[in-house]
Parts: sequence; structure tokens; C-alpha cells
Amino acid sequence: MASTSETGHNKNIANFNTVYQILEEMGALYSPTNSKIQLSNLDPIRNLLQTVITELKTHPKFLLSHPKTLLSYPEILITHP
Repeated sequence: MASTSETGHNKNIANFNTVYQILEEMGALYSPTNSKIQLSNLDPIRNLLQTVITELKTHPKFLLSHPKTLLSYPEILITHP
């Protein structure tokens, strides 16, 4: 039986956008103490992810043959303490 799970960059970004929208609708109820996950810091990441996925859709062969190209978007690398 073939797998029917949805995976990949598009799905991950769609999930990120869904979570962002839910948090945005929560308004003042969402007030994390960790500044890295405050909406004001997640919004630029959300916009950058959309830019990256657009680049992947526009130039898939180039990006596959030049994987270091994605390093021009270091902002999406989120490090854990």
C-alpha cells in the first residue's frame, strides 16, 4: 500500500503558516516569554520561508545542482540553546 502522508517543504511551510495564523487570532492570549517565538519575530521568518519556497519553485534544477544557494538565507536557520 502506498503512503498517503503529506510531507515536504511546502507542507511544512503551510503548517507554519497555519500555526502563525492561530497564534495571531489568539491575540493577547499568546504572550510567550521567549522572545524567539513572539509573533513579531516569527513574522519575518514566515515571510522569508515564503520567499525561499518561491525560489525553490522557480529554480528547482538550479537549487538542486547548487545546494549551497540556500545558504544565502541564513535567517531561516533557527538554533536551539
